[in-house]
Amino acid sequence: MGCTSCTTCATPTRTQANVTEQVNSFKSWPNLLVWYTGDEPDGSSDPLNATSVAYDLIYNLDGYHPVSLVLNCQDYYFTSYAAGADIIMQDVYIIGANVNASLMFNTPCTSTYGDCGCDNCSPIPAGLNDAVPPSNASSIPVPANSGIGSFTDVTERVTSYLNRMQVVGWERTKSVWSVPQAFGGVAGDHYWLRAPTGQEWAVITLLGINHGSLGAISWTDPSPADVKGNASAFALTLPRITPFLFNASVVRTNYIVGGVDIAVWSATNQTLVMATSMYYVSQTVSWTDVNVDGSGAVSIYSTGSAITSSGFTIDSVGSVVFVLPTSNLASTSSSSRPGTPSSSAARRMFAGGYLTMAIMLLSWPFVL
Repeated sequence: MGCTSCTTCATPTRTQANVTEQVNSFKSWPNLLVWYTGDEPDGSSDPLNATSVAYDLIYNLDGYHPVSLVLNCQDYYFTSYAAGADIIMQDVYIIGANVNASLMFNTPCTSTYGDCGCDNCSPIPAGLNDAVPPSNASSIPVPANSGIGSFTDVTERVTSYLNRMQVVGWERTKSVWSVPQAFGGVAGDHYWLRAPTGQEWAVITLLGINHGSLGAISWTDPSPADVKGNASAFALTLPRITPFLFNASVVRTNYIVGGVDIAVWSATNQTLVMATSMYYVSQTVSWTDVNVDGSGAVSIYSTGSAITSSGFTIDSVGSVVFVLPTSNLASTSSSSRPGTPSSSAARRMFAGGYLTMAIMLLSWPFVL
């Protein structure tokens, strides 16, 4: 188990004395996981060097635990703020949001103006009715600029952060984690009109992992019971999953099959298949779509799926994780694969040698 300590050093109200007191109070706790120093410092326009000042102070006091922060914006002084952490987190909150118009300020949201609670997020494409959640059923047929958030924003944000870190030269010293949404629908909230279901939480979490995120710390508690239930169930699979994610010899390949986002990690003897549906309808995936033969597949996590003779079915915004023996089919070239690979190589992102996968809810005291 582990907990985070929120020092939030990037605000003027926090002095070095405050931070020093907190770090010295908690640094010897055996269940301390990371320091969390900046809650969207880019969104509040904190001083550009604030995160680095906090980072240096914490490492002078405790050089063992990684320092993390979450960025709100798609790209607002990314390099300046990200310089002050080992773990850079993204928090794309799309559930219950209107990504085209600010319900809080009654203004439109564009690439340069407006606050929708999800910076530069895009609505689902016009006509893509399968991606419309039941709570927005009145929007079918879905028009352009419907304001309904798209799960693909999660994958795009994770990928863009990883790409930027590679360009800057941080690919071996920093990692990307995700902050899956676990809130919404509270009185007075004009950004997110409802909370995600447990299955939607799983989609957001698995999408991040499929595209290179190495951890998940959800925001926030209290959160729906089914979110906590799915988080607990998924956390139990981590001993089976992490050997694939943190093995430098394992190659990850990504596929899109209809509305199902799939990642396949192929090791010498075993293969990990992680699939999550971004659509609110049932879908079918063939093993040949993802270049595995499926023999001996064992489901180690599922929020609604079934194995068939030729593949598997997956329910509305369902997720499933399989472990199966590696076959000759999985080692063939990507050019012969009938699926649609979205990436042909795995990313190995390490935070100062600190390798972990954490499934947490901020304000919850322990890893689930």
